Amino acid sequence: MKLAFSRRMQLTCISLSLFSVLSAAQTGVANDSLGRWQARTEVGGRTMNTGLELYQRADGSVTGEMIAIDRGFSTTRITKIVEQDGKLEVDTLRGVRLSLRANAAGLSGEMQQGPNKLPVQFAKVDSFGEPMKAQTPRAPFPYAVQELVITSADGVKLSGSLTLPSHTQATKAVVLIHGTGPQDRNQNEEGHQNFAVIADHLTRQGIAVLRFDKRGVKRSTGSYEQHTQADLIADVKAAVAVLRERKQFTQVGILGHSEGAELAARVAAQDAALVDFMISLAGPGMDLMQVIEHETRQSMQFAGATTVEMEMVSQVAKQFISIVQAHAGTKERMPALQAMMTGLSKEQRDVMAKYRAQLSFYSANVAATPWAHSALNSHPEQDWRKVTMPVLVLHGERDAVIAAKENVNAIRLALTAAGNKSAKIDILPGLNHNLQTAKTGSQEEYSQLSETIAPVVLQKISQFIMSLAHNK
Repeated sequence: MKLAFSRRMQLTCISLSLFSVLSAAQTGVANDSLGRWQARTEVGGRTMNTGLELYQRADGSVTGEMIAIDRGFSTTRITKIVEQDGKLEVDTLRGVRLSLRANAAGLSGEMQQGPNKLPVQFAKVDSFGEPMKAQTPRAPFPYAVQELVITSADGVKLSGSLTLPSHTQATKAVVLIHGTGPQDRNQNEEGHQNFAVIADHLTRQGIAVLRFDKRGVKRSTGSYEQHTQADLIADVKAAVAVLRERKQFTQVGILGHSEGAELAARVAAQDAALVDFMISLAGPGMDLMQVIEHETRQSMQFAGATTVEMEMVSQVAKQFISIVQAHAGTKERMPALQAMMTGLSKEQRDVMAKYRAQLSFYSANVAATPWAHSALNSHPEQDWRKVTMPVLVLHGERDAVIAAKENVNAIRLALTAAGNKSAKIDILPGLNHNLQTAKTGSQEEYSQLSETIAPVVLQKISQFIMSLAHNK
C-alpha cells in the first residue's frame, strides 16, 4: 500500500493546490502524442535520461508526468498542458517547462528550468526500462482486463480497471480501497505495485477485482488536495454500485489497506446492504490522533531521538491536532496554528526542525487540507461497532505505522460489541505495515525489500472470500 502516514503526507505537501489548476489540451498535438517518450540531454558534462508520458484522463482530457529515469524513475506530475500554434507547452510540478513540436523524429523543442534552457528531442518508446519487483504481474494475463469509468456522487470521474477470470464465471467481486496519499489504482510505492499484486492473485483464483485511481490522481478527474474522507467514501460506494449494476456477482465486498480499511469499515457501518463482506489490511481501530502519535514515536526512535525529545514533540503534536480538529474552516484554523507555532520555545522549535523528516504530518500544508480536518475527526472504533457482516482483519506484527496489538484489540472489542460472529482476525508475525516480511518494520525498509506482499496474506484473503460461498 502503501506509504505510511508520514511518507504519504510528504507527497501531499509537495502536491498541495497545484493539481486543481491543471488544464489539459483536448485535441490535436496532445492527443496525437499520447504514450511514452524518452530524451537524452547533456547537462554539466553528463547525460540525463528523461521520460515523458502523456495519457487521457477519464473525461478525455490529456495529462501526464515526467520521469527522472536516472533518479530511480521518480515522477513529477504535469500541472498544465496548453496547445498553441501546433506546439505543446507543458508545465510540471517542479518548475520544469517543455515547449515541444511534433516532427518526423518525435517531439522536439526546449526544456527549461529557471533560467536554464536546453534543446530536447523525445523519441517514442514502449518502456522506460523500469525494474520490476518479483511479484509484479506480467502480461500476458490469464484473465480479462476491462477499463471502466466510475462516476462518483459529485460528478468526479474515476478511471479504473476490472479484472475478470477467463476460465470461469466470477460470482464474487471486490473493490480495493487505497490508503492515505495520492495513490493510483496499483497503489505503487517504491516500485511495489501492491494492488496490482492483490488483483492478480484474486483474479487467478476466480474472483473479480475492481481498482481505480484516487480522485485527482493519474487518469481520474477531480481535486486530490481538496478531498475529504466523505468524498473517498462516496467514491467507494460508486465503485461498488458499478459492480452491482452488472448483475453478474452474487457477492460484492470491499478490501482496504491502512486508511482504506477505515473507509471500508465506515461504508459497511453506513450501509450494511451495500456490501456482503469486508477485509481490513493494517487498518486502524483507534482514532487518527493515536495512530499518528504511535507512528511519530516509532519514526523518531528509528532516527535516534531521545525520550525527552519525543515527549517534547508529543506536546506540540497534541496542540497541533486539537487546533485542526476544532476548526472546520482554514480561515480560523491556519491563524490559530500560526499563533501556536509562533509561541513555541526555541528548544521546541529546534527539536521540530531536527526531526522535520519524521514530522511531515505537522506542517501547514497538511493542516490546510480538508482531508486533515475530516480524518482527525473520524472515529474508526465507532464504525467497527456497526460492522456485522463477514470480516477479515489482517495486521503485521512489525507495523511501525498503525500499532498492531492496540488497533487489532480495539477492532476485536468493537466487533464483539456489534455481535459479529463472522470475524476472522490475525496478527501476522514478521510483517510490516505494507504486509511485507520485514526485519525492522521501518518505512525506510520498504524499498529495500524484494517482496511486495507476503504470500500468506494473499492466501488468507482468497481463502476467506472463497469460504463465503455458502454464507449467502
